[in-house]
Amino acid sequence: MVMTSSKKDTRYFSLDFWRGAACLLIVVYHSSFYVNENPANQFSDSLSKFIFRMIDHAWLGVPLFFVISGYCITAACDSTRNKAHPLRQYFFRRFRRIFPPYWIYCLLLLAAMVAASKMGFPRLFCDDIHGDHPLASFSVFQWLGNLSLTEIWRANVIGERRWFFVGQSWSLCYEEQFYAICGLLLLLSRRWFFRGAGVMTLLVGVVVLVNSFVTPLPVTGFFFDGRWLLFAAVILVYFRLHYGRPRFVKVAGLGLLAAGCAALALRLREPSAHLEEYYVGFFFAFLISVLYRWDVAIEMSRVLRPITWCGTMCYSLYLIHWPVVKITSHLIYAVGVRGPWPTLAITMPVSVFSAVAAGWGFHLLVERRFLNTQPVLPWHRSAPLATAPVTASQSSPALPTAPPSVPV
Repeated sequence: MVMTSSKKDTRYFSLDFWRGAACLLIVVYHSSFYVNENPANQFSDSLSKFIFRMIDHAWLGVPLFFVISGYCITAACDSTRNKAHPLRQYFFRRFRRIFPPYWIYCLLLLAAMVAASKMGFPRLFCDDIHGDHPLASFSVFQWLGNLSLTEIWRANVIGERRWFFVGQSWSLCYEEQFYAICGLLLLLSRRWFFRGAGVMTLLVGVVVLVNSFVTPLPVTGFFFDGRWLLFAAVILVYFRLHYGRPRFVKVAGLGLLAAGCAALALRLREPSAHLEEYYVGFFFAFLISVLYRWDVAIEMSRVLRPITWCGTMCYSLYLIHWPVVKITSHLIYAVGVRGPWPTLAITMPVSVFSAVAAGWGFHLLVERRFLNTQPVLPWHRSAPLATAPVTASQSSPALPTAPPSVPV
């Protein structure tokens, strides 16, 4: 019986392109704040208003990251569960990959904020336009929550309200919970990992329904507030591509489309509901399942190389871009370059270029030292990937090889 996968392993190399695209969306979004969040800036024409309305949705790069990392972690779990001491290896690789670069970035940001204050620019980071919180405003529990990437849910257990030192770290807090749940599933049963993920998804779905339609629950910041469903969607994609029978492949694809359509319908019915990330995430999961057959073509595309290159260092770019974009856009705004069109023509290109340059420097000096597998750009590989139909009898005995995991 012919499987749906067109390759002999489960690596999804063109995810580097999608990582790069998602990360650049976030950079563009953050570089627009001095127009979108400054009441003094009025949109004088409908075209610029429409453009910035679209840019205001670029934050949806975050649920794309949840989906992408879900595929990588599922592949890592699938590979690890057939080895000795799977949990030790799994958690060590996740810790090494995420925390040391994050802590080094926190030290750099702390040093930059102190230096700005000492040099007479205390509002360089902490102005009224989406500024960072002053250092003196953090309590001990808030610092511990930030450094342990538990701040998104820490306030539900102990201490004061959530207070992020690194604004974009809220998504990493969710990623850490996703990784912990996958590790727990490995602990409970390596053989039934995918069934365990399915049961977890059903339980989270029940919690979401009760929280949405019956009575509010104290779930804010926990994985079962609904965001696990984005992660679970791509676990389904992974199983669909590499283990699914033809009938299951069709049902799974229709299920992803139905989930996306349901979230979109609820969003249209209730405009105040924050459901954009769900229908975007479900539709994106379906999209990458369809595009898998063109994986090699996408990763080798010359046109897409700049974005793919950004994807190979996306964790560095995701971490380091905020202070770079904040300083750049702040200074450009301060010298009088304001308004929609000057922002599009000057502020945003300079901010994006500066962020990418800083991200590459952080990647070379810091992140590469903690990678579990060194990245290789696709156009530097010695030979293209082999492509061939995979049969059920060929794929069942052996577990697949996992790609490097990217935690954003």
